[in-house]
Amino acid sequence: AHALISSESDVPPRGEAMKDPPCGVNQRTNNPVSLKANSQITLRWKETVNHPGFYWIEFSKANDMNWYRLKTIVDTQNNTNDLPHLFETTINVPDVNCENCTIRVVQEMTENPFSPTYYYSCGDIKITGGKC
Repeated sequence: AHALISSESDVPPRGEAMKDPPCGVNQRTNNPVSLKANSQITLRWKETVNHPGFYWIEFSKANDMNWYRLKTIVDTQNNTNDLPHLFETTINVPDVNCENCTIRVVQEMTENPFSPTYYYSCGDIKITGGKC
């Protein structure tokens, strides 16, 4: 894994095989983390192989489809001597109800800006108390 949601995150990772979208080859868990709509969570992830680029924090309300971008974070940690690089951000839980939702960290690696490559790390969630 080049970048992976940390087990210390409020949403644990689904698995470590992450090269293919939408969430690598990792299957959904049977025990998603239950979150309250409009609450805040802390998402933590680590980069184990240094790459310049960005991280996208995304949300899917329906089984890893129709992703909505919540945040874009520039990777400013580019020293290869201090790996792993640790990242953290606060996320506002969307105002929805869903049983099979997903939070995803996408690593966009930009060594070649005309053909970037990606890694995907997902965490399974359930949201209650939303408007819709």
